[in-house]
Amino acid sequence: MGKSWKIRLNRRGDHRGRPAFKCEICVFIHIFVRICPHFRGFGFAIANIHGKRATARVAPTCGNKSPHHYLNCQNMPKIYIKLHKPFGYECSHAPTSHESVFALFPRELVKDGLQCAGRLDYDTTGLILLSNDGQFIHKIEHPKKGFAKTYIATLAQPLTEEMQKKLLAGVELRGEKRPCAALELKLIADNAAEITIKGGVYHQVKRMFAAIGNKVVGLHRNKIGEYELGELKIGEWGYISND
Repeated sequence: MGKSWKIRLNRRGDHRGRPAFKCEICVFIHIFVRICPHFRGFGFAIANIHGKRATARVAPTCGNKSPHHYLNCQNMPKIYIKLHKPFGYECSHAPTSHESVFALFPRELVKDGLQCAGRLDYDTTGLILLSNDGQFIHKIEHPKKGFAKTYIATLAQPLTEEMQKKLLAGVELRGEKRPCAALELKLIADNAAEITIKGGVYHQVKRMFAAIGNKVVGLHRNKIGEYELGELKIGEWGYISND
């Protein structure tokens, strides 16, 4: 097994926070939170085993610079936020080429386990939802939950009537089993359209327009389900409810 998958088995743990595994079940939990994408970013898992709390500690895969700050998911207050993401920001705790969206928040919020519920590319602006609630993040990210997402796409060429028909009927994308279709499509200029989609296909909007012979040169998301940007200006954020 690779180095990143090695498990330290020690009965007592130590001051560095290494896990104290009580049984094989604890080992399983430790492996599970390393694999499951909806739990990795939080860097912890807590379970009640044999009447005792067994904590499996793993380093966050988000690349947080403070890996020893871990949260008790049972006592942690839940946070729900919407952000108007600016151009040139990455939705990552460990950005590679640009500033992180988490730099837009107070450090205390980030330490409380704030994560993006879905992502936008660095060159895409608009609505991002964030939370430290794993169930909420899963609900937003999972394509089967049915959250429609609305974008405004600026195109390299005019969007013809034929192109619009193809988008509404569904286009084939390489590597995808089913055609991807626009739920709604509204032309707002010769080379700009508001498009609503469902699903979590990688770069779905950009690939859909490329499949009809056009190219997205600017992309902005303004709605996820019932959540909208509202009056948030670029770079601003605000609390939302999880109803």
